[in-house]
Amino acid sequence: MEVRRLTRGVLENTPRPAKGRIKIRDRDMPRLTVRISSNGRIGFYVYYRSNGRQREPKIGEWPTMSIERAREVARDTVADAQAGIDLSARRKAARAAPTVAKFMDEYLNDYVKPHNAESHAYNVELNIENHIKPHIGKLPVTEVTKRDVDRLLAKIAAKAPVQANRVGSLLSKAFNLAEEWKYRDENTNPAMKFKRQQERKRRSALDADGLKPWPKP
Repeated sequence: MEVRRLTRGVLENTPRPAKGRIKIRDRDMPRLTVRISSNGRIGFYVYYRSNGRQREPKIGEWPTMSIERAREVARDTVADAQAGIDLSARRKAARAAPTVAKFMDEYLNDYVKPHNAESHAYNVELNIENHIKPHIGKLPVTEVTKRDVDRLLAKIAAKAPVQANRVGSLLSKAFNLAEEWKYRDENTNPAMKFKRQQERKRRSALDADGLKPWPKP
């Protein structure tokens, strides 16, 4: 079996076998392998041992799953196996848990709207529809990682730092509730202590013409 650092170029340019599959192990994450089939399909697999048995289940396909995401899943899977948690148990939990999109709808309708002003609920809904669902909405709520949250907030912050902080706070509160609702294990909030963007403070003074900002020093 060939060992190479998996990159987009490797996956795209490796010659397809005439029949069967070829297997390449990732140099950066040795427990991760890809299998390239003669029909062009490329699958990610992770090797680990559980209860004394060797396992190498499929964890996704490229390009639906990125190489970096495959490495993350492989690392988490190996860590869980070392802690006595089999991937099959994680998959069962993931199937039982809702997607982020469905969970955020529950969060909005069952928690935000009954406990907050209509204007606040409206803003929460806008952030869910415009930012959260398009980026991580399809992920099972059990599978969202800190890296997923960091990437989402960084993308928002590139154009709207203040908005990124609002979305980060929303996710932090929502995932706290996901733990209370038993969708996630305790102390696994991926948005906890998210990186806050610096916000400019505006100083204002009220004069005869109304509210005007202080002049810049």
